[in-house]
Parts: sequence; C-alpha cells; structure tokens
Amino acid sequence: MSIIMTGSITVKNGNATLKFEYSSSTEKMNNRAGDAVHELWDRGQGNHGTEEEPIEWDDLSVQDKVDILDEYINTVIKNMAKQYHGSAAAKAGRDVAEAEFDDRY
Repeated sequence: MSIIMTGSITVKNGNATLKFEYSSSTEKMNNRAGDAVHELWDRGQGNHGTEEEPIEWDDLSVQDKVDILDEYINTVIKNMAKQYHGSAAAKAGRDVAEAEFDDRY
C-alpha cells in the first residue's frame, strides 16, 4: 500500500483551514514520517533543550515529533509563497525595464 495524501481547504466565518491528510499502513507511515522527523531533528529542528539540560531524541513524545514535521511543512509553504512573490515582482520589474529599453533604443 502506498501513502495517499488528500488535501482540503475549508472556509468558515472568514477563516480558512488548509488540511493535508496522509493515509497508509501504520508501518509505512511510521517509517516515512519517523525517518523524516529524525532527519529534521538531526539537522537541529525542534527543541534540543540547553547545554545543561539537553533533550535527546528518545525523550521526544509522538506529539513533539508531529510538531517538528508540522513546523517544517509550514516553513516550506511560507518560503515557497515568498519565492513566488519575489519571482513575480522580479518578472514585473524586468518587463517594465525591457519595455523602457525598447522605447529608449
């Protein structure tokens, strides 16, 4: 069984909820999500505590791990939105500059 993702947006009272849901066998989901969050943890994501009181991987709850994945996914979405806006602004500026160039020369 592969992992199936479904997404939805619900709008209610002026607020929108974006939801992604992944479905698969428990083993496959645990392997994929577990490995992904472990990689994020190894890269410094999540609360590692302090030097005096470090938090180790084995100390994390399932919710802590889900929170790390959620924060990462939110960051990816936000960064892609920023990239889109920057690219659109650059294209608009380039279009204006090219039109001015054509008019000038």
